Amino acid sequence: MAGVNRPLRIIALADLHDCRAMLDRLQGIDADLIAFCGDLHNGGSRETALPAALALARMGPPVIIVPGNMDHKDFVPHLWKEAGLLMLHGSSLLRGDVGF
Repeated sequence: MAGVNRPLRIIALADLHDCRAMLDRLQGIDADLIAFCGDLHNGGSRETALPAALALARMGPPVIIVPGNMDHKDFVPHLWKEAGLLMLHGSSLLRGDVGF
């Protein structure tokens, strides 16, 4: 990223399928960005998906996320936005000199 004089630290995660225990273990991790690559959820409903989305958002670093086949397309875009996650699907993001 612009102005960063050290390697960019990115945590890449995928396929947690609502496993909040794993997200809880990673709370406060020292990284510049979290890239979540699909299947945060395991189908289900908005109510069952909300705790995992909030846990991911609370990890500390900004989160970019793309949906997987188990992330319900009817509600996850709105749910993730409400939780503070930035969904990249058919779009991109530029952070300083780094593109996603």
